[in-house]
Amino acid sequence: MYLKFIFLLLYTTLLFADGGYDHGKAAGKNNWDFSLTINPYNYFEWGQSYVIVSYGLNNKIDLHGYFSTSKNGSNYYFGIFYQFVKKERFNLATAIGLRKFTNENTNHMFFPQILYAFDLTKKNQLCGSFVNIINFD
Repeated sequence: MYLKFIFLLLYTTLLFADGGYDHGKAAGKNNWDFSLTINPYNYFEWGQSYVIVSYGLNNKIDLHGYFSTSKNGSNYYFGIFYQFVKKERFNLATAIGLRKFTNENTNHMFFPQILYAFDLTKKNQLCGSFVNIINFD
């Protein structure tokens, strides 16, 4: 029964997936974006569960952050996001932010970041990011 529930959850999540942070689109002025990813019972060894929140200051700039948990601990991130290319089917953005781990004194700066989103169809996107992580330990 539990296995069927997990497969159903994963299947429906794939249908409505946003890609978490790895997207190049701003939320838009005064809009909120929320995304939730769940790794049930830490099933995937390197997986994590996280909630992402983004708020559009204008049509190109967002404040964004996340809280993440995994079997190795929790961390949170807060940053600012700027979308510098907005085409009909392709978007590019950059961001800078800080990440802090809750159970250790590890701090990171994410900079530079390049985030992209390419619309394959009206309902499917290819999204991702390239991120440099600077350790402040």
